[in-house]
Amino acid sequence: MITFKQKLTAIKGSIKKWDMVSHLETDGDRRSNCPLCTLYWAKGLTASRCCDCPIYEKTGEEECRGTPFYKWHCDKTSDNAEAFRDWLKDLYIEVSEKGEGGEVTTRWSFDKESKEWVCDGTMEERIEKLEKKMKICYRRIK
Repeated sequence: MITFKQKLTAIKGSIKKWDMVSHLETDGDRRSNCPLCTLYWAKGLTASRCCDCPIYEKTGEEECRGTPFYKWHCDKTSDNAEAFRDWLKDLYIEVSEKGEGGEVTTRWSFDKESKEWVCDGTMEERIEKLEKKMKICYRRIK
């Protein structure tokens, strides 16, 4: 069984792959160099070739249909590769926020300076911080 951590790692790896494709450093057409395809493609467990892949879970379509991948596939420009990479970044945020159980558990943001994804804490931590701020503001109003 594929773990949640493996799923996030594969999405991160795919983002890196498409960043390289956008800089013409690697080929984007091969499943063999795609971390998501390597993890999910043709597991043989169901009729779907993309079973459980987060892209398939989002679009409901196999082979990355319904994403900017097909625009790139027809017109292999850096801009189209960047569009798919950015789509994957949004997918990473969405999946990581939902957490293992499918509910939003953490908040992630992309730090442009370090070029890394950083966790802003769990929902509970964020709510707790917000409640503290609200109490401070309420005291000031009194």
